[in-house]
Amino acid sequence: MAKLGIARSSYYAQPLTLRERDKQAVATLREAHVQHPLYGVRRLSLHLGWSQHKARRIRTLANVTIARPTKKKRYSISAPAEILAAPNVPKRFAHYRNESRPQDGMSYAAMSDSGGWVQDFTYLWFQRSWHYLAVVLDLKTRQVVGWKLGLRHSSER
Repeated sequence: MAKLGIARSSYYAQPLTLRERDKQAVATLREAHVQHPLYGVRRLSLHLGWSQHKARRIRTLANVTIARPTKKKRYSISAPAEILAAPNVPKRFAHYRNESRPQDGMSYAAMSDSGGWVQDFTYLWFQRSWHYLAVVLDLKTRQVVGWKLGLRHSSER
């Protein structure tokens, strides 16, 4: 090769026919991508009748990226509340612990003399099923006024 003045790398150069076929393949892939923008390599190879290796190679040559769809958040329609929520009465008893730093939180110490009750519920996993515990507390004495344990999160028996 040195005597003929031809570089060794030119012996291994791709023929022009392969480059021309690749240009046609790139155009075909772009047309398919316009029709089906969410197709990945597997579907493109099935659609075009190519191998996955060729589809991936041509997609890289064409610089085509597949836009992935985002997950849609599906909201379930829940039943309306059985009992409407009471207004936030304890808020008027709240005082900032430090007026200059409201992010430190509030103190509800003045509410204990109001004679009010508070309620809450919790989920309990017991014997392979969920149970619901609702508790009512007296603010002044901090004793349990009443409680209810049930299999459903509702006011029914």
